[in-house]
Amino acid sequence: MTDNEEGHFVNGAWVSKSEEEAKEGSAKSCCSEPDFDKIVSDATASLKATVDNLVSTGNELLNSEEKRAELESKAIAAGHSILKSFESVVKDAQKKLEDLEKKK
Repeated sequence: MTDNEEGHFVNGAWVSKSEEEAKEGSAKSCCSEPDFDKIVSDATASLKATVDNLVSTGNELLNSEEKRAELESKAIAAGHSILKSFESVVKDAQKKLEDLEKKK
C-alpha cells in the first residue's frame, strides 16, 4: 500500500483498485449470467440471520416467556413467507431466461 495507490482493506489486507478491477473484469467475462442458486442461497442465509437477530434482540428486550415465544413464532413465519415469495420470483425469472435461451 502506498499513499498514492487507490484501494481499500479487505479482511485486513490492502487490495489496490487495479487488482479489484482485474478480478471484477475476469468475473464478468466468465460469468455473465446470474447464478440463481447462489443468489437464493445467499438470500436464504441473510434472511435466516436477520430472523435470528430479531429473535435474539427480542429475547433481550422482552421479559415475558410468552411474548418471547410469540415474537419467535411470528418472526419465523414471516421469514418463511418472505423466503417463499423470493424463491417464487427467482424461479419465474429463471424460467423466463430459459425460455429466451430456447428461442435463440
